[in-house]
Amino acid sequence: MRKALLLLSLMLSSHSIFFAASYYPDRPADAAAVYVTPSAFTVHGDGIANDTRALQQAIDTLAKTKREGIVFLSSGQYRLTRTIHI
Repeated sequence: MRKALLLLSLMLSSHSIFFAASYYPDRPADAAAVYVTPSAFTVHGDGIANDTRALQQAIDTLAKTKREGIVFLSSGQYRLTRTIHI
């Protein structure tokens, strides 16, 4: 799980990754994944609103319910204002 969460933090910290094509062009059906969507978490992905709390909640949900897996984000720009903890 630590590796998946580290990958998420690296993706969020790199500006160039936002302009890259997704490895997953369609949403995979992964039982060990948490999908960050506006209906599941209060996330915007517009680069303006603060998404820190929603992304931390997604990671916490993964840690509590599945113990390991991947956090999938919809395309967008996610604004973080503090460190996300794994």
